[in-house]
Amino acid sequence: MRACTVHLVAFLVSVFTLGRCQTLDSLFDVLETNYLGCYIDGGIDNRLMRGFQENFQQTLTPSLCKKFCFDKGFAFAGTQYSYECFCANTRPPDEKKSADDQCVSRCSGDQANVCGGPNRLSVYSTGIREKQQRRAYIGCFVDGGIGNRLLTGLQQDFPQSLTQDVCNKHCFEKGFAFAGTQYSYECFCSSSKPPEYKRAPDNQCDTKCAGDKNRICGGTNRLSVYSTGVEPTEVDTAYIGCYIDGGQENRLLQGLELNLYGTLTPEICKKTCFEKGFAFAGTQYSYECFCSRIRPPDTKKSSDAQCDSKCAGDQSKFCGGINRLSVYTTGVKETYASGLYHGCYIDGGVGNRLLRGFQQDFQQTLTQDLCSKFCYDKGFAFAGTQYSYECFCSRNKPPDHKRAPDVQCDTPCAGDRNKVCGGTDRLSVYSTGIEQTDAPDYGAEVYIGCFIDGNVGNRLMHGLQQDFPDTLTQEVCNRHCYDKGFAFAGTQYSYECFCSRTRPPTYKKAPDNQCNAKCAGDKSKTCGGSDRLSVYSTGIEQTQEPGTETVFKYVGCFKDFANGTRLMKGFHQDFPDSLTNQLCARLCRRKGFRYAGMQYGKECFCDSNKPKFQHFAKDEECSTRCDGNNNQICGGNWRISMFEIAGHVTAIDPGTYLGCYKDQESPRALKGHMEDFRNNLVPFMCTGLCYSMGFLYAGIQYSKQCFCGDEHPNPNLKVVEAECAKPCSGDATKKCGGDYRNAVYQTGIPDVPVHEKYVGCYNDFNNHIFKAHKTTLDKTNTPRRCLNYCWQLGFKYSGVEYGRECLCGDDKPDSSFLVSGDECSITCSGDQLETCGGNWRLAVYSTDISASVEPLEIDQRMPTDSTTVRTCHLSKTTINGRKVCSGDVIFEEQFSSPLGEKWKHTIKISEAPDYEFAVFQANPKNSFVSQNKLVIKPTILDDLHVLTGSLDLEGCTGTPGTRECGFQAFSYNILPPVASARINTRNSFSFRYGIVEVKAKLPVGDWLVPELWLEPKNHPYGPNYASGRIRLAMCRGNKNLQCNGQDFGSNHLESGVVMGPANDVRSRSISSTVPDNWHDYFHTYTLYWTPDSISFKTDNELPQEIVSSGGRLCEIIGFSSNTCTLWGSGSNIAPFDTDFYLSLGLSSGNARDFPDDCVNRDQTKPWKNLQVKALLNFWQDKANWSSTWNDEKSTLTVEYIRVTAL
Repeated sequence: MRACTVHLVAFLVSVFTLGRCQTLDSLFDVLETNYLGCYIDGGIDNRLMRGFQENFQQTLTPSLCKKFCFDKGFAFAGTQYSYECFCANTRPPDEKKSADDQCVSRCSGDQANVCGGPNRLSVYSTGIREKQQRRAYIGCFVDGGIGNRLLTGLQQDFPQSLTQDVCNKHCFEKGFAFAGTQYSYECFCSSSKPPEYKRAPDNQCDTKCAGDKNRICGGTNRLSVYSTGVEPTEVDTAYIGCYIDGGQENRLLQGLELNLYGTLTPEICKKTCFEKGFAFAGTQYSYECFCSRIRPPDTKKSSDAQCDSKCAGDQSKFCGGINRLSVYTTGVKETYASGLYHGCYIDGGVGNRLLRGFQQDFQQTLTQDLCSKFCYDKGFAFAGTQYSYECFCSRNKPPDHKRAPDVQCDTPCAGDRNKVCGGTDRLSVYSTGIEQTDAPDYGAEVYIGCFIDGNVGNRLMHGLQQDFPDTLTQEVCNRHCYDKGFAFAGTQYSYECFCSRTRPPTYKKAPDNQCNAKCAGDKSKTCGGSDRLSVYSTGIEQTQEPGTETVFKYVGCFKDFANGTRLMKGFHQDFPDSLTNQLCARLCRRKGFRYAGMQYGKECFCDSNKPKFQHFAKDEECSTRCDGNNNQICGGNWRISMFEIAGHVTAIDPGTYLGCYKDQESPRALKGHMEDFRNNLVPFMCTGLCYSMGFLYAGIQYSKQCFCGDEHPNPNLKVVEAECAKPCSGDATKKCGGDYRNAVYQTGIPDVPVHEKYVGCYNDFNNHIFKAHKTTLDKTNTPRRCLNYCWQLGFKYSGVEYGRECLCGDDKPDSSFLVSGDECSITCSGDQLETCGGNWRLAVYSTDISASVEPLEIDQRMPTDSTTVRTCHLSKTTINGRKVCSGDVIFEEQFSSPLGEKWKHTIKISEAPDYEFAVFQANPKNSFVSQNKLVIKPTILDDLHVLTGSLDLEGCTGTPGTRECGFQAFSYNILPPVASARINTRNSFSFRYGIVEVKAKLPVGDWLVPELWLEPKNHPYGPNYASGRIRLAMCRGNKNLQCNGQDFGSNHLESGVVMGPANDVRSRSISSTVPDNWHDYFHTYTLYWTPDSISFKTDNELPQEIVSSGGRLCEIIGFSSNTCTLWGSGSNIAPFDTDFYLSLGLSSGNARDFPDDCVNRDQTKPWKNLQVKALLNFWQDKANWSSTWNDEKSTLTVEYIRVTAL
């Protein structure tokens, strides 16, 4: 009854006289349809009728096309080229009319009738009244971004021409009721109106339209939404039960999967599945939405009580459970019927499949019905079985010339031996019941641009690669990628086709004229260039890699060592004959690791620790093809191809940064080696390369050039950081020097002398004694350099051989291999006055380092007289794991220029362990340098945004996929009302033990908390406070605050340590007071941190210890002996016996620093620390606390930071 009613509202008045609701067939029979004429079509790029297209290769007649368009709800139908049928909601304009004798093609289903002609349409009315396009502005709405769109029906980009009228017309002609524009060029369509709680202020839609700069087309994650004139669709939905899901490898609902972190409700999932054309929707795990065209079987039903997970978007509702689906109907009619057999067809084998849309193996269970249902659920029109267990899907019917005799399909099905499932290179093909469709926009695909590719091992588009040596055109590549389910297609080198599910990043764009290679299949067209990709969208919506929750990104090629200490230690599994990059990344993600590495073509390694630059290898050293995909690289001989399972590659520490220095063409400042990384350079690659070649310094210049040498940079040539601000060729978010400007780093190789370290000369027996690691130092090898190189990597012994080879190992060679020292007599490559082993003779040294060494040359302490070398005593302080000299200034920041590479912003919404009421971001409003001082300043966010908006933090440093990176405000789960900043040196500078001085003014304002911290780099004792935090100075900003009967106001200062497991966090501090507050003047806060004690002082006061030699810190603080076992492997001051880094910030409120009994200005603190609505209650008291904040005093201002070695 419902379908009939929907059509009746659009019919001619005469239809209402029928007296009852008839079937659609009978209604069509009585409606008047008229021939309107022959019209000129614009071809693939500019269709005249844009609503819908269907091909009827052998059956088209005018009546069939009219009925087809009528059933789709369109007012007009047009036939063309004998077999093509087009539908539209608007009558073609009269100026497109041509003479009837130009429509001359005979219909494929009836040669007595005419069905258009070449670029000519025979156009008819269908009997449905022509819909009138009406545009009405609905408002500005919050969009959820990729994977969580607000308007989920259809998306189309108009890069040069978008206006709201263009989008409205596009959606109207496609039959959608609402149209939305975004980012100046994106158009979205939907059949249902967006919900009111997603409404945003109109001024947040502020982006100019690509096609008319006087008009607005949405904004950043904001949609300008209009109605089109098409009636909105209302659907009936019903809950049908809780069902058992088969997990990732065996989904119950296989049509579509979406993760809607922070926003999922049953209504959102049902709406999404409805607009994608699915009959059933299922929710699971609070945030997962699944769609299917097929009702799940009753045998999979379970108790409703097992669907007990609260919905991420509405905690009052349930969204499935653990491997349990809450399943609903969406209102779309279930239409699956057993497939119609089309015949036996010849398959082209791997690389040339006949059905190219999708492939799935069913080793034990395949039947033709199972395959047909699987392809139907995926939205494919045809299904084919082969080899008894393989199932293939396609949107298009295979061509007749590929037909084979039915007797050649003779292999019994794996799931039913009485049925046939193809044969050897033979497919049993069936239709699934879904109408055949061609890829949208074949030949009219949207050109994205010319992009820089990263070569083998570092592809920009790593979904799939296929070569078409003689036939490649962009259309061929687009169709290939579309059939494989990819959203983007790219061509390169005339014949290479690459596919990807994600759009390449903007910073990889190159000028269009760099894509200049002629297509192998059509010399009049362009298919990329040398390391350049011509990239197009295929028409498929952008998605994530299959089987992953986040895209995995190539990090680089890294050295693995054979000394029993693997680079990646988390997990290892071999996949002979089947390893691919995707397979390994998927495995590591399921195991909970952040990094995936492939080696020898078949080995997969997982780990969560970020690699060090010292392990860097050139991409060409990873050259082994993957066993499971010959187009991909899976490491090499002791080389690992590493990927990060995240949307963005985390920066790898490039070593100690010394600054920006002038260079010249001749002579170069760093003379040892020069390498051009072309399109791939990021800082760690340069320091890693120079380290592997044995040089002390690395210099990065001109975005892509790397220089190595032993020459310490001349301090007289140092320039401001702005001169080293060219974006890196491999990552435009990082800086890689400038024009004749070197960004200089230390490689970390120390300079320990080798006297008294010589062990002897050994016969190496044509089979290296030291097998753990070997490097060739063509220009730098000396016994001293090799010893320091091996020591830095953690080996106990070093050896030099052949003058230029450096080998490392952990076991002293057997004395029976000793030979005369005269046999180790070949001149060293790095010093003609020294010898480095011989022909199969290894000069061995111990890396055991004494307490007195020559100093490291670091920027802060370079001798004024270059002939003077000062002897120093080795300090107990270490930098990034490297020993330094006592008394050296190892870090200094005076904020004389904008924040450089040494500082990185924390970008996250505060969660555990302190739940501050703030979002930390890299916004210049919140952190900047002014008058040679760092200023961190909080800002208060708009109330409407806090209550109804959403956050999606670009470059988030929190845990991907959690609330730390973004969520939608709902109910009492509001967004943080305060934005602030937190910066740190984790990637550039960490140290263990030393003297830290910070000169700063602390903020004044209710509930503000300054953050002058030392944070643990690697959390060896556990997460959060289990590995400790050192607070140099903490002062609550409230002027009149009483807690636990004590004055905790802005005149009360605390310095100390915080530590403990999650359920038992404790602190030990010293306190200081001033008459008014700690903001009126700059004060110097100092930490003395040794292996045995921790002390603090303020200004010129005497230091006060919180732990001294002999006492065990965990016992002094009051932890039980059982809890103290957490730090049992450490020293007396554990957990403060590991590497820490600097962190500066400013937060507001939290669940730790303000006890619940605090009274502020005679009013009780507005929130309870463990209360669910703590953040909401804090925001509701905004009128009180915000009145105490001002631009000048409510800031953290830092004049300098200095760290000195003990």
